[in-house]
Amino acid sequence: PKNTLTYGVRLNYRDLNDQLLVSPRLQYAFSPTWEREVVFRAAVGLYQQPPFYRELRDRDGYVKRKVRAQSSWHNIVSLDYNFKMWGRDFKWVTEAYYKYMWNIIPYEVDNVRIRYAAHNRATAYAAGFDVRISGEFIEGAQSWFSLGILTTEEDLQDDEHGYRRRPSDQRVNLGVYFQDHIPNDPSIRMYLSLLVGTGLPFGPPNNEEYRNAFTGKAYRRVDIGFSKIFDFEEKHPEGKLKSLWISAEILNLMNFTN
Repeated sequence: PKNTLTYGVRLNYRDLNDQLLVSPRLQYAFSPTWEREVVFRAAVGLYQQPPFYRELRDRDGYVKRKVRAQSSWHNIVSLDYNFKMWGRDFKWVTEAYYKYMWNIIPYEVDNVRIRYAAHNRATAYAAGFDVRISGEFIEGAQSWFSLGILTTEEDLQDDEHGYRRRPSDQRVNLGVYFQDHIPNDPSIRMYLSLLVGTGLPFGPPNNEEYRNAFTGKAYRRVDIGFSKIFDFEEKHPEGKLKSLWISAEILNLMNFTN
């Protein structure tokens, strides 16, 4: 078996609010002596993000210099499994995580604007599960399929509502990227991309009573692309132009309104 321990610490000091940030991190990986290549991982770490200008500015335009860094404690376990199918290499990745967050600066999405509260007013958490498989489903063309499940909520101080959904609480995400090529000419390729996500929460602007109380429509998108690679190096090895790649894409093929 193979054991790997990775650790470190990140230091950051910001004179704007005189805050010193110490962020330790630790990761352990274990690879057993099995016939199949499997790696188990576990990681913990403290992550602290000093506020940016938009997070310091309140809705009246004043800059709050004493806003503290948002902090989160990450706990992650994962599994990587490399295997062969149809004589080709594939990889299965599974990850589960839980993150506890404090000194959170709440925000809301107002049309295309993100409006921050400019003070550390909340605690929050995020928990989820991701799975992804990738490989050559078509020989010579990499494709992948992924599924993500997430829940993230926050508790605002003094609002007497407890935990409520955060604006980024998109419960389910499905992603597909599939490539194919002409059997006798791999230089001519096609890809198909599919994204589906459940609706994000929203509420009336400037209304804490119904903050993120409703759910928007699901996000859906399909893209398709075609490409042709011209390889000049084989026929003209002395030439300056080695290859040329021409591609065309149709974005939002199904004309979904998101």
